[in-house]
Amino acid sequence: MKQWKTRLAICLCLLLAAPTVISALPVNKLEAEAASGTSTNVYGYYTDIQVEQGMTFNMGDLFQYSQYKNNKEIKGGYLSDLSSGVSYKSSNKNVITVSSKGDITVKKTGKAVITTKYKGIPVSTTITAVKKNGLKSNKYSSLRSKAKNVAKVYGNGITPKNRYKLAQAVMTCQNARWAVTGEYISQTGFVSYYSVQTGSTHRLVAPEMIKAAKISSKLSEYAYNNNPVGTKASKNFKITSVMAKKNSDTLTIKTNKKLNDTQVFAIKYTYIKNDKKAVFDVYLKDTKTGHYYRGKAYTKQGSNQISVRMDYLKLKSNTKYQVYYMVNDKGWAQGKTFTAK
Repeated sequence: MKQWKTRLAICLCLLLAAPTVISALPVNKLEAEAASGTSTNVYGYYTDIQVEQGMTFNMGDLFQYSQYKNNKEIKGGYLSDLSSGVSYKSSNKNVITVSSKGDITVKKTGKAVITTKYKGIPVSTTITAVKKNGLKSNKYSSLRSKAKNVAKVYGNGITPKNRYKLAQAVMTCQNARWAVTGEYISQTGFVSYYSVQTGSTHRLVAPEMIKAAKISSKLSEYAYNNNPVGTKASKNFKITSVMAKKNSDTLTIKTNKKLNDTQVFAIKYTYIKNDKKAVFDVYLKDTKTGHYYRGKAYTKQGSNQISVRMDYLKLKSNTKYQVYYMVNDKGWAQGKTFTAK
């Protein structure tokens, strides 16, 4: 999957914790793809889970894939977003059914193995179904309701009309998850236990969280792909000039393009408020000492000007500074050099 590098990805990192590789390519597939320099990986969360009778969720929302060519990722996403090439099969349809699109329905108590296959890679998930509320899922009704609302706001995708409301819904859902006391609920709605006798047990108590986690990752990726002051080079602004006065703690950066509404959202979307303004951090590197100094950058929709106020730095004359995205990372700023006058 693509690396998600925006603030929501940090704030909601628990939502997007790196998944565990649960299956490898068959040897013959590996050999066939090695000749062309391509490979495919399928990732998932758990291979053995417990659910309750009556629960529904999508199996493809629990699996992600990545395709590589010459060790470079060329494609990735959720299996549930693929229109073809994915198959699902239940070993016990009397207990659990799965549709061609991966929709799971838990019909009664018992056990079934769901086999998910993509590009010749089969992944088996053993699902044990217990009676309704046997895992005490009713205890998490408030969290489940908030997760369900994430899907409702999302609808058929992220749009200019719903993105701020969606960001709010995601944050509200996460706050509810973090507020649960006495046990940890994963980003996908599981409570995990471990014992020496039985090993790890993963109980699905909030199935609505599975889709909410997927939507949150999509929102994070949406922001990353549209952030002009991030790390995705193709979307970044370019600094045309930096103006600063000596003995001042402020500077003005001008960019090659004006900020649009989507870019404002991408910069600030964890702050929820749609006020057409964006605030973010920038860093200055003193080229003489190698020291970094943090500043707060302010800009607004329709402007190509960024005003920066440094936290603990008075700009010196005859000193060259470089603008950085983060410490040791030039990012969008590309280490633009300037001197205060």
